[in-house]
Amino acid sequence: MILFTALKDGFLYRIRWPEEPRLRAVFPESTLIFFVRLGEKVVPAFLIFYAVFAFLAFDFQYVIGSVICIIVLLAMLLSGYFILGKRAAEKLPKGMAEWYLEVCASDMIRPAESPSFMDLAKALSRAFSDGKRDFLDDL
Repeated sequence: MILFTALKDGFLYRIRWPEEPRLRAVFPESTLIFFVRLGEKVVPAFLIFYAVFAFLAFDFQYVIGSVICIIVLLAMLLSGYFILGKRAAEKLPKGMAEWYLEVCASDMIRPAESPSFMDLAKALSRAFSDGKRDFLDDL
């Protein structure tokens, strides 16, 4: 159950995290989210290619190789979601929690009692959707 919860949280975290170039210097998940989104676009094409190749060749060694490639591609994509899900559940460090409170105060959002990275992603996405970017100067 923990695996599926982490995957679901990672998917939600990917959706909620804002695409702001200035955040990439501070948060490593911005880069990971970029590659997960790229994988969502590219991996299905490779999966179809490997499946069609295995079907057309229908030699046992090609079928096994194609199945292994499909499993590896899916595992890479799912591991990105898993890492994001684990990151979303982590509590913010003290300095980051103070900055989170500033973001919430600037956008008049009610802050969480013990904020996690998911709470930070919600606050940042709401602040960016309202057009407020003055809190980025503190980074």
